[in-house]
Amino acid sequence: MAGTNNFRKKEPGIRETLQDDLNSGDFFKNLKREWAELKEFFIDDDRREQLKTMGGFKKFFVLPFWLLKSLFLKMNTVRRMLFIFSIVLMFLTVKIGNSNSEPNMDFNLFAAFVLIFILMLELKDKLLAKSELREGRSVQEAMMPEENPAISGWDIFLYSRPANDVGGDMVDYLRLGEKRNYIALGDVSGKGLGAALFMVKLQSTLRAMANEITSPAEICDRVNSIFHRDKTSKSFASLVYVEVEDNSDKLKIVNAGHMPPKILSDEIKETKTKGMPAIGLMKKPPYSEEIISFNSGDAMIIYSDGVTEARNPWGDFLGEDKFETFLGKIKHQNASMMGKRLLAELEYFIDDASQSDDISIAILKKE
Repeated sequence: MAGTNNFRKKEPGIRETLQDDLNSGDFFKNLKREWAELKEFFIDDDRREQLKTMGGFKKFFVLPFWLLKSLFLKMNTVRRMLFIFSIVLMFLTVKIGNSNSEPNMDFNLFAAFVLIFILMLELKDKLLAKSELREGRSVQEAMMPEENPAISGWDIFLYSRPANDVGGDMVDYLRLGEKRNYIALGDVSGKGLGAALFMVKLQSTLRAMANEITSPAEICDRVNSIFHRDKTSKSFASLVYVEVEDNSDKLKIVNAGHMPPKILSDEIKETKTKGMPAIGLMKKPPYSEEIISFNSGDAMIIYSDGVTEARNPWGDFLGEDKFETFLGKIKHQNASMMGKRLLAELEYFIDDASQSDDISIAILKKE
């Protein structure tokens, strides 16, 4: 037993934990972020619009009421009844003895114990869910390709960061033979575990098809057939599929319902392919390929809407105009530097706001 105790991980003490919290220096910054995330989760879009029309005095009372009401309705039956019981205990006073001089007994301490018990139950659920999501995230990270895959004649940068523990974005790379390579970026509808599972299925299906079929349009058609057959309500994914050969100055691209990638040459322009249905929406969509030629130094950037729809603390979006302006400043750098500077710009723009959507980027630059 003594040997087992020696190997047991030491649990941090309360004092040490509080000291670390006080020394972190991020309390008010984190509090501001937690408050913003609380409102994001518990307040729906209709009520957000109503809050914009309210004065500060009215909002001071209405917002806490809506938060508490939403919290109450999201609890299960047992916790809801315990919550009501704790509120009753807060205001319950029992007179001790018959004399007016005798003290009254209140139940505030018991009410606090009940609220702590509810908090422990909620925290238990959260930690269990976090543990499962962490395992899902490890699967996603294992399937994420390296940041700079080696394609002769090309400079590549790939990146994906989920807004939550698991994401619905996909960035993938696979070498298909001596010269053929494929790069894909997808954005699954929805968020959370369901979107993450959809993404893993999409990535594995694409990899299987890419090894068997040489036509990008046919690959997307086959993948779409599978997802249209198996899809659940409102499940689909936008996708940009790119095939490029070593030392080639051309690439083939299929855009299935995604935002057109940006071509960075003498000027910034978009690829021609757009408007084709997302994966899973139609039974037989008319997918077609576009062949794009590149000169030395030209680049293409594929990105998810988490980039242009990134929001700052005041709720403003980055937007296409600011995005293109920044691309113009960095287009002469190598792919890795372009990607890292773009991510730094997003961090600066988002500031203390929480990341509202997954951020994914793929940059292909002709050497």
